Amino acid sequence: MSFFKNEFDPNNKEITKKVKQWVKTYFGLPDIGCVILVSELKCPDEGCPDVETAISILMQPEVKVYKIGKPLMYVRVHDIEVISKQYLLYNS
Repeated sequence: MSFFKNEFDPNNKEITKKVKQWVKTYFGLPDIGCVILVSELKCPDEGCPDVETAISILMQPEVKVYKIGKPLMYVRVHDIEVISKQYLLYNS
């Protein structure tokens, strides 16, 4: 589900592909045994953005979820670089 529409990528397919590739690259994830899910979430809670992008990394034995406080169409490689540093810090 996409809350923000981009006329050039109305279903966010292209940006989703890019984000998944950025996650794979910056997190140093393997080609096999890892699933990356990217989705937009609407947050009704006070203090959180109206729409955020959730990135889930499913890799045995655990699942890691990272949130970026903006709609998917506004996510850039820098955002992935920032969250990957958190991942690498806790997994080193």
